[in-house]
Amino acid sequence: MKITPPLEGQLWQLAVATLGAQGLEQLVAELLKSHVRTRAVNVYGFLRLEWLDQEALEALRKGQRRAGAELAFSGDDPSKVAILHCHSGHLLRGIVQTLPPEVLPEDVLEWRMQLDIGL
Repeated sequence: MKITPPLEGQLWQLAVATLGAQGLEQLVAELLKSHVRTRAVNVYGFLRLEWLDQEALEALRKGQRRAGAELAFSGDDPSKVAILHCHSGHLLRGIVQTLPPEVLPEDVLEWRMQLDIGL
């Protein structure tokens, strides 16, 4: 499934609406602490306020700090969070598997089933 920035933002917003800001922060911290790095070098990108709401962005930022996964060079720009692409994918898979199926957009349900059965 191709994840576009608007869809990624929608999933983060669903997560904060369903789990609450503290619940999402906790999920981010747990997922990042358990993430096994598979590449020696990884690229990073930014999740921006234009895609996520402020509450989801702050939950991500705080969860990264709790897990020790915050990128030091990212600065204090309140409108974006730097994130490794491997972390971004890992977090999205975790969010999709954590949220109840009834809150997920219809086009994400097939991906959720594939993740659940390990495809």
